[in-house]
Amino acid sequence: MRGLRSLLMLAALAPLAGGCALTADRDEAAACASAAAGLAAPVRLRVGHATPLPADAQGRAGLRVDLAPEDPDVGLPWLDCRFARTGRTPEIVALARPSGPVDDTHLFFLKRFWLGSEAAAEAAAPDDEAPLPDLPFGLAYALQQALDALPDAAVYGLLAAAYSLVYGLSGRINLAFGEIAALGGIAAVTGAVAMRDAAPGPLLGLALGLGVWTAMLHGGAVEATALWRLRRAPGQQALVATLGVALVLREYARLATGAQPRWVAPVLAEPVRLARAGAFVVTVTPMALLLAAGAAATSAGLLLLFRLTRFGRDWRATADDPLAAALMGIDPRRLSLQTALLAAAVVGAAGAGVTLHYGGIGFDYTTGLGLKALIAAIVGGIGSVPGAFLGGVGIAAFEALWSSALPVGDRDLALDVLLVAVLTLRPGGLFGAREPLPRRMP
Repeated sequence: MRGLRSLLMLAALAPLAGGCALTADRDEAAACASAAAGLAAPVRLRVGHATPLPADAQGRAGLRVDLAPEDPDVGLPWLDCRFARTGRTPEIVALARPSGPVDDTHLFFLKRFWLGSEAAAEAAAPDDEAPLPDLPFGLAYALQQALDALPDAAVYGLLAAAYSLVYGLSGRINLAFGEIAALGGIAAVTGAVAMRDAAPGPLLGLALGLGVWTAMLHGGAVEATALWRLRRAPGQQALVATLGVALVLREYARLATGAQPRWVAPVLAEPVRLARAGAFVVTVTPMALLLAAGAAATSAGLLLLFRLTRFGRDWRATADDPLAAALMGIDPRRLSLQTALLAAAVVGAAGAGVTLHYGGIGFDYTTGLGLKALIAAIVGGIGSVPGAFLGGVGIAAFEALWSSALPVGDRDLALDVLLVAVLTLRPGGLFGAREPLPRRMP
């Protein structure tokens, strides 16, 4: 038995330990291209392929960017860039061209007066290959805000649906879902790093699979060892227990992966230009669209699961009348574990998705996401899976609308006011029952 427990612990830690690896991303390639444009100025150049470089004597990894200056006499066919990887924004610490390294003085003035400027961004940006439709500025701005809200809507919706899955069956709220999502995201980093040279399809598949598997492993362990034992305890005790579990999982993730966030190259992150209003260009990344489509498909799959499978019938029967369901032969412990595993899988998918979209994850990154998703579930109707999912979409839309017109610093306060208003006027949520009847599955 001890050997089996050791194997399970190693299996749980394996994907987390892999989160320590790092890889170059498109932001580093863009920074290197901007530096090359500054060295070649005023001659324009075309930026080609970016190739990762092995670490140098100081242990600094980097990139080589292939270049094609419009004037061949410039003599800059490539540029090597070395980076300090201490944060999300890449910092160039060394440059080398065919004629030799760029001296520190030249690098200082390049970083001080060129990198980060509008001219540098314009010089490194690709030329438009096709004309874009012109829109009024107000419409283009609104479209951009809606597209920017897609990833948050997907993540909030999935996490809110997971809260509803557990609450609808047991009347309990699991406050550890944010930390379980972080574990899934850290595991997804492992898959993305291991498959960094693969095509996006296999990379996404492995990263998502690792994220879901890790979340299910930890979610199932929490259910079997802690929450099931408190099934008959008052709601306050179970709520405090899940808060304790959340703190334990946060510290566990910190010890396993370190306190620093882990970064990975965002997947399918090249912006696609859709429209423009003068100099303002509306863009969206393929990963944002994929994340939104995946969340919608997951929500639809949950509805079909509840309506067409034995698990769904057992869940609805137990949610309506636990005693009668048990008398009819439904095993409550098995059903509770299945529900916990399903909810953890949804949470793990959300954590993996948000990590692959933004390119970073830390042991405490998703705590705020989990709490906002809980607000979304309550606003939408925590006893209803589709209502909770729509609540997540609504909260993301509310945040995007507020951020576009009002101070961002007041956004969370406004969200709390919205929660109080919903609890006062419609305790069952906007899309749930008028009265707080959590154990109902539409």
